[in-house]
Amino acid sequence: MTEPAPASPLKEKPPSRVPIMITAFGLPGAGQFMQKRWMAGTVITLAVVATLVAFFCYAVRIIWSYYSLAFDFEGSAPPLRPPWRELLATFAVFMVVYVAAVVDVWLGHRRACADWARRRGAARRPPVAKVPSASVVRHKSLDI
Repeated sequence: MTEPAPASPLKEKPPSRVPIMITAFGLPGAGQFMQKRWMAGTVITLAVVATLVAFFCYAVRIIWSYYSLAFDFEGSAPPLRPPWRELLATFAVFMVVYVAAVVDVWLGHRRACADWARRRGAARRPPVAKVPSASVVRHKSLDI
């Protein structure tokens, strides 16, 4: 069975921006998977999931501690210090991972565009004609 002929570099489409949009508006790490960068996608997805789980654990802890006061009829005191710092720290870590994922997928897109332009430019470039050097060129008026 014969393999299909590769597409001409001139007919090849430029890289899509869809991975950037999916990473920016969907799950960070999905764009890396679309770019077939499996390790980066796995690391970023795991980091995002871990920071979101930690964030929601702290948020639920804060909400639970205050709403439990409504059902506590013995009059216990509210918690001394809710974990606000931990909540904000996990959100800050999530935002750093999110921005790093978007920048990483954007840089991957730029590399893919540069490779595409290089392939396309090599296919479009006409053959270079050899130009004789100045020492070899002679003017007709010098011929006797």
